[in-house]
Amino acid sequence: MKSLQLRSLIARNLRVYFSDPVGVFLSLIGAMIVVFLYIIFLSNMQVDGIMARFPMLERGEVENLMNTWLMAGAGVVAAATTGLGAMITFVNDRSSKRFNDFLVSPIRRGTLTLGYICANIIVSSAMTVTVFLFGVVYSVIGGAELTWTDFGWSLAALLLCVVSFSALFGFIGSLLKTANSFSATSVVITVMLGFLAGVYLPIGQFPETVNNVVSVLPFSQGASLVRSYMMRSSLDKLATTSKPAADYLKEFLGVKISVGDFSIEYWMIAVILGAIAITFAVLMTLIITRKVR
Repeated sequence: MKSLQLRSLIARNLRVYFSDPVGVFLSLIGAMIVVFLYIIFLSNMQVDGIMARFPMLERGEVENLMNTWLMAGAGVVAAATTGLGAMITFVNDRSSKRFNDFLVSPIRRGTLTLGYICANIIVSSAMTVTVFLFGVVYSVIGGAELTWTDFGWSLAALLLCVVSFSALFGFIGSLLKTANSFSATSVVITVMLGFLAGVYLPIGQFPETVNNVVSVLPFSQGASLVRSYMMRSSLDKLATTSKPAADYLKEFLGVKISVGDFSIEYWMIAVILGAIAITFAVLMTLIITRKVR
């Protein structure tokens, strides 16, 4: 009975979300802004800067490296913005009092909460994988190398980001009571995510204090984890020409991140993202089951 109720709630939430094409488009706008800004304005600037520092590198290899760097970051931004965008269903249910109708039904609040969380994860997974596949095709057509193993691990890391950020932004969405407050929050977060994930600019260009703050956040950590796989072949190829250049670019581009002298290992990032998923899913459940009226 509970599983049937849960499936029905998930299906209903998905139908409501995808019935608004404009809302679906806007949930992807953060990732699209990242891609278009880079392709149109930032690409040559970043490549020229790296070539000026390491003239022994081949320009084509640097361009391939930066394409995979961009697309990995865009995937992480998509994981965050679509996870937040999917919460509009709950916010609308709450502001329109439809949620009160659910409360007088025989469905438990825990099941209601799980219905929103699962729908968020499904929406975010679908949108994020779409962006990721576009990024892979764009990078490979441009000449970048990506093994099937790295493809699989990149996708797995990205889906971990999806689950983590869906819970995090599900919690934030559960605090919002009106569509207007949700829209305002979405705009602010979408604009900031490109910087917080080290996508608009490599974190190596930030001042040290800002670099440390950004490196503590799960967005740059998630981007680091995805990039560690998606950029591995390109970095290995650069290392055959100049290992010092490859090592420098790992830190400059946020493939390897640290806070001060403390290096954040990839297994730590996976644990942090998992902990965020569990913690904020529980907090979201507590808010919806105890405070929402």
